[in-house]
Amino acid sequence: MQLQIMYTCCRTELCNPPRPTAGNTNTTFNGVICPVCLSLGDSCEATETMSCTGLQTKCVNSILSSTVISDDLGVTTHMSARGCATRDICDYSISAYMQNNTLTQLDVICTP
Repeated sequence: MQLQIMYTCCRTELCNPPRPTAGNTNTTFNGVICPVCLSLGDSCEATETMSCTGLQTKCVNSILSSTVISDDLGVTTHMSARGCATRDICDYSISAYMQNNTLTQLDVICTP
């Protein structure tokens, strides 16, 4: 499984940034091996490993939290994942945004 996160930004009000496009993915193994897992919840136990490719030179442990807020109450769900990552995702150790009464937060920890 591979996940790509792409984004574009606006620096003015009411702008409509272009949809990001995916670049070519390098599928050549680079020698880095990381634990891998995916789980609903705030952690996952890696029982397998994966071989990283291209620019994926870091091992990542991440938690995606989504909180739906309604009438001053919040219901939070978590999804945890471990695997290979590029330096770019590691530079965004915590990212959060609010949209339509839903707060989404991505926490990332990378190891060399």
